[in-house]
Formats: sequence, C-alpha cells, structure tokens
Amino acid sequence: MILHKHQEFAAEFRHPKILLVGNPNVGKSVIFNLLTGKYAVVSNYPGTTVEVSLGNAVFGGRVFTVLDTPGISNLSGTTEDEKVTRDILLEEPDAVVVQVIDAKNLTRGLALTAYLGELGFRMVIVLNMTDEAEDRGIYIDHRMLSEKTGVPVVPMIATERKGLHQLRDVILEPGVAKSWIKYSEETRQILEGISRLLPEKPFHREGLALLLAGSGACLEICARIPGCEAHSIEAVVAEFRKQEKSPIAFLIARNLTDSAEELFNSVATSGLRRAAGLLETLGRLSVHRVYGAVIAVIILFIMFEFVGVLGARYLVDFFENGLFNRFVNPFFTRLLEFFPALLRDMFVGRYGIISMAVTYGLAIVLPITATFFLFFAFLEDCGYLPRLAFLLDRMMKPLGLTGKAVLPLTLGLGCCTMATLTTRILETRKEKLIATILLTLAIPCSAQLGVVLGILGSISGRALVTWLITIVTVMACTGIILNSFIKGNPVFAMELPPLRLPDARNILVKTGRRVEWYLKEALPLFVIGTFILFVLDETGLLGLLIKTVAPLNRLLDLPDQM
Repeated sequence: MILHKHQEFAAEFRHPKILLVGNPNVGKSVIFNLLTGKYAVVSNYPGTTVEVSLGNAVFGGRVFTVLDTPGISNLSGTTEDEKVTRDILLEEPDAVVVQVIDAKNLTRGLALTAYLGELGFRMVIVLNMTDEAEDRGIYIDHRMLSEKTGVPVVPMIATERKGLHQLRDVILEPGVAKSWIKYSEETRQILEGISRLLPEKPFHREGLALLLAGSGACLEICARIPGCEAHSIEAVVAEFRKQEKSPIAFLIARNLTDSAEELFNSVATSGLRRAAGLLETLGRLSVHRVYGAVIAVIILFIMFEFVGVLGARYLVDFFENGLFNRFVNPFFTRLLEFFPALLRDMFVGRYGIISMAVTYGLAIVLPITATFFLFFAFLEDCGYLPRLAFLLDRMMKPLGLTGKAVLPLTLGLGCCTMATLTTRILETRKEKLIATILLTLAIPCSAQLGVVLGILGSISGRALVTWLITIVTVMACTGIILNSFIKGNPVFAMELPPLRLPDARNILVKTGRRVEWYLKEALPLFVIGTFILFVLDETGLLGLLIKTVAPLNRLLDLPDQM
C-alpha cells in the first residue's frame, strides 16, 4: 500500500479512500487543494520517484483520505505515472474514484472513464473547466451524461471554486457506472475468454479482463489480485493474438475511442466560439517554430534571472552572509562555547552540522530550490510547460531525453545540486539518469560559469567560443552514448492545455509542499554527509585521503583539497 513506507503518517491516513484520477492538466491538484486544505503530505510511491499527494478531508461528518494520483492517459502502464496510478487503483477496490475531466476534451476523459467504470469502482465525474469549453462553443448536458454513464456528474470551475459544494455533497453518494462501451465481436471474444479465468471479486470480471488485455502486464496486475492466474491468462491472450491481425491493445483502444466519441456526440452540442483573446493568441504563437523559439528563449532567460540571479545571488547572499554568518552561526558558537571541544566542533567547527550542513542546506541551496519551485509551479499552472516541452522535444530526442529535460538542464547553470533534485519532473528512469549524468559532466553551475567567463573573456572571444563548442560537444556525445546503452524509450505524448492566468494560492501551495519535501528528504543528506566528513577529519582519515589523491590532483593541475 502507498502508506507502508511512511509509517509516521500511516495512522493519520487510514481512513476510507477517495482517489482523484484523470488525464494530465485537468485540474486535479487544484481540486485536491480545495478538498484537503493545508493538511496534505506529498510522498513517493514505493519503489518509484512518482509523487502522490495525500490529505484528509471531512464529508458529512466522516473523515476520508484523499489521494491525488499522477495524471495519466490510460491504465496500460506504458509510463511510470500510469503504473503508479494503476497500482493504487488495484490496491483500493473499495475507494471512491473522483475522475476529473477537462470539459474541452470530454472524449479523451471518457476513454479513461470506461476502464474505471468497467472495473466496478464507485465513481463521481467532475467536468472541470466548463467555462473554457463554452468559450470554444462546447456545451455539455451534465445531467444527460450522468444518466448515460450511471454516475453523478458535477460541472466545475475549480480555480473559481464553482461547483465545490456540489462535489462535496455527491462524494457521499457515488454511483457504479453502466456498461456503455460497444465492443466489436473480436474484442468481446477476447474479453469473454479472459473473464472465465478471473475471480469474481474484488473487481468486475469484464473490467479486469479489459485491463489485462489492453495493458499486456498480466504478471504485474495478477500479482495484486488474489486468484488471478497470470500464466493461464497469458496463454489465452497469446492464442487470440495468433488469430487477430491487429494488436489486441489496438482493438480495445479503437472500441473505447469510438464509444467515447458516440457518447460525447449524444451529450454535447456546439455553439458560437468566442473570439480569440490575448492568452489564446500567445498559446498559438508559443508552439510556432519561429515565434515559439523566441518566446522560449525569453522564458528561459527570465527563469535564469529569477532563479540564478535573484535566488542564487541576492537571496543566497542575504541568508548566508546577512543571516547565518552574522547571527545564526555566531549565536550557536557562543551557545556551545563551554561544551567539550569535540562536541563543539561537531556542530560549529570546520565540518560542523550547523556551520556547514545547515548553512549550506538552508542558506545556499534552499533559496535557489525555492525560487525554482515557485517559477516551475507558475509554468505548470499557466499551461506553458507542455508547450516548452513540445517545442524542444525534437532537439532532445537524440540524447535520450524529451522536451521536459530542458528545465533541469537550464537550471543546472544556476546550481547543479538543485537541478539534479529537479530531475524528478522527468517521467522515466532513463531520462532521470541521463539528465543527472549530463548535469555532472557537461553543465557548469553559476560559480563555475562566472570563473570561466572571467578567465576566458580576458583572453579572447575565440577562447570563449572554443569552450562553448567543447561543452556542447561533450553534452551531445555523452547523451548520444548514454541513449545507445541505457534501455528504454522515453514517452512524449501530451495534450496542450490553453494558456491561463495561474491561481496564486495554488502556486504557493505547490511551492510550499515541494519546499517541505526538500527539507524532509534533501536536508538530512547534507547533515549525514557533513557528519561523515567530521568523523574522517577527526580520525585523520580525511588528511590521508587528501594525500593519497594529491598526485592525481597535481597531474590535473587541481588543488590538493579537490
């Protein structure tokens, strides 16, 4: 279960579950914040780096635990986010599923509704961003949609809190979806063949058969379902695969898409489309080959100035020199003045926990990390991030990366430690590993960049160009080599949401949670590393280590302390 790695929170979150599920960029996080308020915890799903938010909420006098699952397109498990969401659903058969759908893209959301409904979950559908749908001339009869699917449907504008009270009421009265999918004869035969081998509980046989046939992950799914025999099911699937010309997953996807489109046409009507406004025009320009590149350069420059200059220079200077070196460290030095020398040095010495670890973690890295998280949350909420990723995806593919990787790589010019932490935004292990190695080998941080520019700039412009070509060549060659050796194909398929004015409260909440993550997970590493240095220094092993590698440092023309 999601909570087993977080025993300190387990008791607090052992209430009946409500799972927020939906496609990416549909407003799940906004709704999660509205339902749970500030009482939330962001955790990694066990064995992954995928974040899942947990929080408690009270409905009708009862306490529920709300989980905000990663945004997904389906339950096939082709990405780590899809696997995590699928596993959470399989672990919580009694949970209430609140599926959030972007009203502008109802067909896409209904394809996911089909999976959830066929599995037999008690559900509520939230039609979010209905205002944006109506601006595009799309009007959805939510009552008709509720009648045809069999579950309550709540129209919402989450950023304006419209529909929130209605959602809180209907969560207590979820419905089990009707079967509205029209399967082809081939698909029906496949599902019936698998259904005969499945247990009656905890999920509907038809839905579990649909999931098994569509995902191709029988072993992973059956491992979580008592009485599910993976080898028998794989044999049935293999037999049908021999008979069918088209892949089974393709047949199922086509049936779901066709059924979703038919349902959409029966509940939606078209009207006049609102004239394009400034944000819509900027949205179109941001994916244009020429104008999009100009906008991307401007955005990345603003990001570097905000994080690399405001965060890395001014805020770091304020916290390090104005706060820690002037007040905090002297205070603890005086406080520990009469303590034994060994204990005093452990906290405020050269390798002290306060003088080094806490100072570095809070005064140097935290301001940079916090400003990045703030800017990143802004890009997330305004809808620009998918456009930047789309624009740069083709450039990053030879390196084994997708367009998303441009953010941590650019932030590496400010602080490589912070940039390495932000590789968590990448979706696959391969991308995270390649991006981390590139940050280590090819991306100079702001301090290194300043020294390089200062030295080479005083020599000649040709020296600067030579250095730049060398860095780009190292980065390209390293990425290409890693891409050929590390298995996996990064998946990059995303919908471009409209540009919108972000909600300031949501940005601050997201930033606060990510800063909390940093304090809980990254700061202790600084403390542990500093304590190891302190022990090595006190035992003399650090000096011995420095002498051992001194010949290598001299060969590389580096100081002994390296």
